[in-house]
Amino acid sequence: ILFCLSASFAAVQMTMVLFTRALAFANPFVVSTWVCEYDDTLAIFVGRLLLTGSSLVGLVFVFLCVNGHFMGQDYITARVASFLGIDLTALDPDGIGEEGGMFRLNVFGAALPTLFGIWWDPWNIDAYLVHERAHVYSMELRDPQACKRCDKIHVQYELMMTATGRTVSAAVQIVPYGAVVAKACEYLNDPPLVYIGNKMSCLKMKKLERPEPPRKKNVLL
Repeated sequence: ILFCLSASFAAVQMTMVLFTRALAFANPFVVSTWVCEYDDTLAIFVGRLLLTGSSLVGLVFVFLCVNGHFMGQDYITARVASFLGIDLTALDPDGIGEEGGMFRLNVFGAALPTLFGIWWDPWNIDAYLVHERAHVYSMELRDPQACKRCDKIHVQYELMMTATGRTVSAAVQIVPYGAVVAKACEYLNDPPLVYIGNKMSCLKMKKLERPEPPRKKNVLL
């Protein structure tokens, strides 16, 4: 499992680096010197037009993916679930089959607080389905161990947040100096810096009552 996680994370990082190089080629504000002795203005125009179009489409898909717009969709998780022999249909927030949607419209900008290790119930907790994934994964993977804090069976929420933070950090590498921001995101989510909400009660801090010290008995009495 660790090998697969490392391989997938490395593949995502290499893909983001290649995508960044493609964006650099498509920059229309940089004057390039071509070796061809003939007038190739039309070829340059068509090439940059195609690269710019594909870059814009790629940026839109990266934005939608990194902010959780495709999170839990059944047409995406179906092949993974079939390969692993588990059922992930409960993750789809807008229903399965033809009645369900193609992507989610009720989330926006969920990667922004995730970059700083901040997790909030109505924002990135719901966008990345942290609570739902933790419970579905534990049921499908037959995890019998209950949480020691809330007495419910679920994958540790901190691990779900850390894995999601690493995925977001890989996508940030397409922006200038993105490697620095990506490393900061990775460290701020391992473990998560702040959690705000009531959905995951075992992550909330509780005030511990100090037991009263035993009173000393008076020997004279």
